[in-house]
Amino acid sequence: MSEPLHHASGMVKPARPAFGRALRHAAFCLGVALVAWAGSVPASVGVDDWTLVKTSDDGAIEIYQHDSEHGFREFRAVTRLRGTLGQIIALFTDVEHMNEWVYRTKEVRRLNVISERELYAYTIIDLPWPLDDRDAVLHIFVDQDPQTYVVTVRIESITDYHPEQAERVRMPRVKSTWTVAPLEDGYVEVSFQGYGDPGGNLSLPVFRWYVDLTSWEAPLSTLTGLRRQVESGAFRGQRPAYIRERP
Repeated sequence: MSEPLHHASGMVKPARPAFGRALRHAAFCLGVALVAWAGSVPASVGVDDWTLVKTSDDGAIEIYQHDSEHGFREFRAVTRLRGTLGQIIALFTDVEHMNEWVYRTKEVRRLNVISERELYAYTIIDLPWPLDDRDAVLHIFVDQDPQTYVVTVRIESITDYHPEQAERVRMPRVKSTWTVAPLEDGYVEVSFQGYGDPGGNLSLPVFRWYVDLTSWEAPLSTLTGLRRQVESGAFRGQRPAYIRERP
């Protein structure tokens, strides 16, 4: 049971490639890369600084946003659900099935794994007509606070790490944070926030149309999918070795 919270042009659609097992932590990059244009958000910001724009039908997911001084629309998405840190992180690392719950995910490809907590990854975002698909090269770092047990995933784009693809538009800037925090009574809180520059030559009307759509649709769809996966029990009892549960 959930706990409520008080170029516009034709598109090239390549065939879906196979996912590699070694992509594990690359899954963390998807949440904000596919919300291609949100704004930067300080980690310490509270919901009082934001306007609530969407709540899921069951009250379990809330989406906040405001317009930033640099012109991007900023968002923060939050949900609370029954589960464990290990269960949530195990879901994130099940790369082969990310397209089942992450909004408009087409592909994640490992470029270089530095360690089990750090890698570089290439991701493709499937956008609707009349927008071309986007891609991004992301540097991903996973950390867990030894005192609070909060898991934080920080993602930032790297522009010169992988060649641009002619059939896609490279996103020049992506920066985001996923946070998974243990709560009382067997609950966890999952939130993500960040910004991205979609790149390309988008006209203002098209840009604003898609901003207005995805600023709440993408995070709502992604967190809804995450909840569905966890509540199905498919990842119950699973925990990556580097994740510690709160006693």
